[in-house]
Amino acid sequence: MKYIGELFHIGQKPHQWGLRGDEPLWNELAEKFADTPLPTKLSDFVISLETEFEASVGCALEDCTNVGIERFSFGGMSSGMVCGQFWRERGFPGLIHKFMLTSNKEYLEDERFFRWVFNVDWPLINHKREET
Repeated sequence: MKYIGELFHIGQKPHQWGLRGDEPLWNELAEKFADTPLPTKLSDFVISLETEFEASVGCALEDCTNVGIERFSFGGMSSGMVCGQFWRERGFPGLIHKFMLTSNKEYLEDERFFRWVFNVDWPLINHKREET
């Protein structure tokens, strides 16, 4: 595996989307990352996802709730709407999981790994580790 875009095509797409604009965004991100080399570090991968999400949607993932994207609007009640919660809880964690499966690296010391996969603050993890 050489490119980030390939991760969007491993296995199936998510079985359930948050809103109707999420699948077109998935496809757009896969296309944008088609020729982007797969980074060696998980943190660089997550930064790439966050950066491209913000560029595509117009808001940072952590601040995004539901955003209407005109280019994804094809008619219907929630057409063109992108769900930030879907991307935080299922979309990007699924891609991160695929990234980890395609790599032989150890990610237990990576801050962004904990933030995405466990939804836990890194300082909290470090503090608890020091107590034990």
